[in-house]
Amino acid sequence: MLAGLLPDEWPLQRALDVLARHQVYDKLLKHPEAKGAWYFTQKPSRTSARQSVDIATAITGRISGEPIPRLATTWLPALDSEWALEQTVSNIGETFEHYLARTVGALVNPINIRLEEAHAEIRLPATSGRHLRHGVHTPQALARLNAGGTSRRREVRSGVGRRLGHDGSGSTYSGGPFATQRPWSSPPSTSGYKWPRRVPSR
Repeated sequence: MLAGLLPDEWPLQRALDVLARHQVYDKLLKHPEAKGAWYFTQKPSRTSARQSVDIATAITGRISGEPIPRLATTWLPALDSEWALEQTVSNIGETFEHYLARTVGALVNPINIRLEEAHAEIRLPATSGRHLRHGVHTPQALARLNAGGTSRRREVRSGVGRRLGHDGSGSTYSGGPFATQRPWSSPPSTSGYKWPRRVPSR
């Protein structure tokens, strides 16, 4: 806490790990409103068996800025690559960009209110839902997206720069709770991908 006045905001990954440890994601995905979210099958057919993908591990990959094809091979290594990619794109849209972005974002506020009432010196990041939606882990990257200054296509083109430790303009993020010299990251582009067929209904 700064000078005994301001509560400290946990680093994003730590906050998300705490939610995972308390099975918050699993409980949210069992809610009736989550129908269609985080749903994978082994094959495109309606009679195919479901495929399990750990949501907490997937969230870590999502906010790290990993390219979508790499997420697909990480989440669904045993599946046909085309079907894995289609389901990854579909579930990013349905689960992260919509359902979890909204529900986790809404959940953080009452949690922080309770922490305040308990005079706790920590808070969960108020922007957690937006990080899930956009697939970024730094406040700077999120601010750039919110300001409309970054396109997904541009970020893919600058991917080599991110791997070298900068954002393509010579800047390196090294401050705040993520002071690990991780490069700025922005959500990978879905342009050029063949958008998914309808995922088989449950």
